[in-house]
Amino acid sequence: MNITICHNLTKSGDGGSIPSLSELSPEEREDIRSFISFRLDWDPSSSDNIEDSDVKITAIEFIYDGISENLKISNQEPDNCCIEGRPCPVICYTLDKDVDPEEFKRCIWLSSMKYFPISRTENDEEPYFAEDQNGYTEVVDYRTSVDTFSDKKLYANKRFEFPEGVPPYEGASFQAIEFAIAPKK
Repeated sequence: MNITICHNLTKSGDGGSIPSLSELSPEEREDIRSFISFRLDWDPSSSDNIEDSDVKITAIEFIYDGISENLKISNQEPDNCCIEGRPCPVICYTLDKDVDPEEFKRCIWLSSMKYFPISRTENDEEPYFAEDQNGYTEVVDYRTSVDTFSDKKLYANKRFEFPEGVPPYEGASFQAIEFAIAPKK
């Protein structure tokens, strides 16, 4: 079974603030993908029907990376927020069993995009997490999504296989450099 989800990630709950321009290295300013990752929060206990079924996520396909055309680094003052926009990746999840798509959505809606420039790693500072705290994440149509993002030349077409299933309560993390379209020069 395939379920396609648009993760509308709007703000941070835990973690630090959005990185400022002064925190980004020249390489990070050049390629926003270098310090962003998608974190899949797979929590089957968010739905009794899902938890009881022992369903597994066996593959994840990034249809739209949520970064290209949505996030931009602005060249404002060094101490101001420099990342404009909000990420909204569209991901098709392949499951080993049939489940209600809305129930499945409840089990992954706490997924996030992590912004973690090298300066924060070196200074032992918190990353910023773009999350859906308002329930904007939604089930969408696979074919319509592929067609829409193909027409805009934004179809990421990156698939990751998990033959044993994504570990529940651990999830998975994907560096944007692995799935996002390279910025236009």
